[in-house]
Amino acid sequence: KGYLTKEGIKAPKSIDGYYDTGDIGDYKDGLLFIKGRKRDVIKKGGELISLALIENTALKNESVLEAAAIGKKDTLSGEDLYLILTIKGKFSLDKKIKEIRSFLSNKLRPIEMPKKIILTSKMPKTNSGKILKNSLLKLFEL
Repeated sequence: KGYLTKEGIKAPKSIDGYYDTGDIGDYKDGLLFIKGRKRDVIKKGGELISLALIENTALKNESVLEAAAIGKKDTLSGEDLYLILTIKGKFSLDKKIKEIRSFLSNKLRPIEMPKKIILTSKMPKTNSGKILKNSLLKLFEL
């Protein structure tokens, strides 16, 4: 049992006989709710925060083109949350950040609010179009 790699058959990651998919979820009232991938969730103030939730919420703002939520280790809260966005059109930087922060505060819990919102003209991406979050960490010295 396992999966085939170039090196041969590799045993799957198993926890108590169950295959570890790398997904995180809740089991409530007999239903399983998938919240995201382990690598796409941070722990802030003792709570798990879905980076996809933060990104998807930001994308609901009509001026947001792209969103990347990133966690960075912090000794006090576990991980700090940063949100990097590309925005449509011309804008005043401070005014736009205040507008987006206000928009998010009406949709997210206080613990889910980013420590900092950064606006950029372009996101670094892979050839397939996926945002390179590690490159953003380095680019903005987070």
